[in-house]
Order: sequence, then C-alpha cells, then structure tokens
Amino acid sequence: MASGLNALLALDVGTTSVKACVFDRSLRRIGTAQAENVLETPRPGIVELDADACWKSALAAILQAVASAGLRPVDLAAIAVTTHGETLVPVDAAGVPLRKAIVWLDGRAVDEARAVSALVSDEDFHAATGISGVSPSCPLCKVLWLRDREPAIWARTHRVLLLLDLLLHRLTGRFATDRCLASSTGYFALRTDDVWRPVLDRMGLGAEWVPEPLPPGARVGRIRSGLARTHGFDARLVVVTGGMDQAASAVGAGNLRTGTVTETTGTALVVAATVDDPSVVRFPLNVMRHAAPGRFLALPYNPTAGIVLQWFRDAFCREESERCTCDGRSAYACIDALAEKVPPLAGGLLLFPHFAGMLAPVVDPAARGAFVGIGLDAGKGHFARAILEGVAYMLREQIDLLPESGSRTAGIISLGGGARSPLWLGIKASVLDRPVRVLEESESTALGAAMLASVAIGWHGSLEEASVEVRVARRFDPEPAETAAYAEGFARYKALHPLLSALPR
Repeated sequence: MASGLNALLALDVGTTSVKACVFDRSLRRIGTAQAENVLETPRPGIVELDADACWKSALAAILQAVASAGLRPVDLAAIAVTTHGETLVPVDAAGVPLRKAIVWLDGRAVDEARAVSALVSDEDFHAATGISGVSPSCPLCKVLWLRDREPAIWARTHRVLLLLDLLLHRLTGRFATDRCLASSTGYFALRTDDVWRPVLDRMGLGAEWVPEPLPPGARVGRIRSGLARTHGFDARLVVVTGGMDQAASAVGAGNLRTGTVTETTGTALVVAATVDDPSVVRFPLNVMRHAAPGRFLALPYNPTAGIVLQWFRDAFCREESERCTCDGRSAYACIDALAEKVPPLAGGLLLFPHFAGMLAPVVDPAARGAFVGIGLDAGKGHFARAILEGVAYMLREQIDLLPESGSRTAGIISLGGGARSPLWLGIKASVLDRPVRVLEESESTALGAAMLASVAIGWHGSLEEASVEVRVARRFDPEPAETAAYAEGFARYKALHPLLSALPR
C-alpha cells in the first residue's frame, strides 16, 4: 500500500483485553495487535483497573497493529475508539486519573443503589434511561459512592470519565463522551441525548462532572501534536467516537434495521435487536442508543458468560491449557474437545451461569452461579458441556424478552469469542431452534468502529453503504433430536432461579 492517509484503525477496549485493528479503504482488516487489561479484585465485590496502564496498552497495541499491517503511523487517516460500557474513573483538570478505574463488574455501590431506588422506581428509571433497574453496578450509583465515600478525591474531580472518554482525551485533549456509551450510565436521558438532570439534582450531584456528549461516529478532533511528533502520526489524523462495543459490534454485523438480532458471547452475554422506537421495548428489557443514527438497540444482557468458561479454564483445566499451548492450540479448543465427547444435557448436569448477579429476565444482583445434578460419573467434559449449554439457555431466555419484531427473526448472528467455537454455535442453534450465522470478519466490533470512522471522514456515504462489506461465513442449523432434548433442559433451567433465590443469602 502506498504511503499516505490510506488506512483506518479501530481501538476496541474490552473488559480483559485491548485490541487494535487496521483496515484499508475497502474495510478489509490488514493488521491486528492485542494486549491484556489486568483486573484487580482486592476484596469481594471490588473490581478495578489501572487506567494509565490501560492507556499504555492501547497505545502499544495501536503501534503494533500498524506495524503488523506493514504501515507506518503516518498512514492512518482516522482512529475510532470503542470500549465496553460503565467502567469509570474520576480525573483532574489535566485528565489525570485520581484513583483506579471502577470496572462495570464492580458491585460496591449497594447502599447507593438503595438510595437511588428510594427516589425513583425501576419503571421510571427505565422510562428515562432505558436501563431495566437500579443496581450496584450502575455508574450513577458508583458516582454517588465516589462522592460520599471518597470526598477528598471527589473534591479534586474535574470530570468522571468512562474508559472511552479517557482514551479520547489522551488522544485529542478534549473531554467528550459518546451518547451511545453514555446511555448505559443511569445519568443520561435516552430520549433527550443529554444528562438526566432531574435525578442528578435530586441526588445533589449537578452535571458539571459529565463530559460533553457527542453522537457515535463524531469527529472528536485531531490527534494531539505531542503524540503525533513522538510516534509519527500525521497531524491530520482524526479521532472518532466508536460507540459502546455492543453497538459497534451490531454495526459491524450489519445489524442496522428492525428485525435483525445479534448475540455476543464475550465476557458477558449481550443480545442486540435494532428498533426504531424505544417505546416498543417494554420494562424490564434494556434499551440504548444505537451507533446507527436515529435507531435504538433492545439489549438484554447478563454479566457472566464467556468469563465462566475462562474461570473453568483457569481453575480446573491448567493441565489441558499447558498441553494445548505446547501444541500451538487454544485452550478453549481443548475444552471444546472434552465437551464434545459428552452427549446433550451433560448427563443431567445443569449450570445456572449467573456468577456475578442477574440482570435479565429479572434484576437480582445477589444471584450467584450453581451447578445442579452432579453425579459420580461427572468429569471435566460434563462440566465443560454444562457451561456451553447453560450459557445457551441464558441466551434463549434473553431472546425471548425481545419485542415481537425481533423475536420472529429467522436466525441469529453470533459474535464475540464464543463464535469461534463450532460446538457452541451448534448447541445454540439447537437450543434456540433457529439458524445461527457467523461472519467472515471475526472482529465485528472493530469493523463497526472502522465503519463509523469511514463515514466520518467521507470514505463511505453511510453505514448502510459500508455494510455491503459484511459477509456471512457459515450457518449452523438446529439438529431436531437435540432441539427436543434441549427443550427439556431449558425447562429445567428456567426453574433454577426461583429455587436458588429462595435459599438464605
């Protein structure tokens, strides 16, 4: 590729990793690099992240991805930033973090959630913000926690930034947020695209700490001159808002119109259905701003899905992981091989996969995971299969919550790390009794952010025009015999929450 402004870079910051992907003018991925985010869990319920370390990982990933594409930083025309939602950090007037970032999985703000719930009902909270209810994971509650529990830090706080906001500031020097991402905070009004001032006033918070809200795909500014000089970026390089990762992923999957449904099995399990009118999304189903202009996403999700498989790998499959590493294979491929030897229903072993609270179909922050039906014949393969099946049942339960237009969809587009497992995709198809499709471009979140950047700088006229580059790689159809078995398994699964929630906690 000739030198010049001929490439886009999408920075995709997940919960446990930072990924940078380089795309050419036809939105073909030509370079990728990845680094880890190290989560800190000093106490039960506390999950934090070093925001400065995250920025350093992001910058390193950007430079490595450019090099892997055979390019130089000066060749980039734009960088689009997309991140997971709800992780926040207070910063001073220079944008310097005043403490560790509080990760979305963190559940410290229990008392603050009760205080907000006493002022506004879950139904009214949903009507204003699109969020199904107040929980300790809600950023609004964590901002209250910061104000009341760390007053010395709060006194120095100039802005409370989401992780995307922090990266935008590091790249451009501008304090800004993305309206799509902000709609997950609890302090942003869905219909007005602005802070929800009535609730902030009632909580005595004001709104001066919220950065300027911009639409997804907005040009935040040009890259900082110091970064350009130090690392060789062109001074004309534009930084673009890339939306919340789930919305960017929907864009990258071509999920731009009513009736399209995607599911992402990553750390969390997130279902996304495009709707034109948020009023069709009934309480308690979450709804947020789409990254596509004028549209919304019905977004049922639960916080633990793929992370349960990661927990199983780290806690119980060290031997398999080491063997796979030596053979040059993924540890998850080895776990799949164990699960594949076990027939459907895992010998009666059933997983309730809500390891860090439940958000759909009901909000239950105290919910915890459980394996039920363990027999003396149960081995690692049974537990591995039960995890794959339990997450598939959770997926079916979330899809059943969708508005009528979405629930009639003929098939589901599967995204995220879970889409790399043919076994898991087949299980999902049979549990859902619907086709499941996977795309040629596995990095759909990065592709969606790149599409937003391409439109922002005029390489494509619209997201619809850019979406012609989205192609299906494979389709998984339900197996009738397995579908019948999984209907029985799903009935057992749905009975678990009432039984488990009745136990003393």
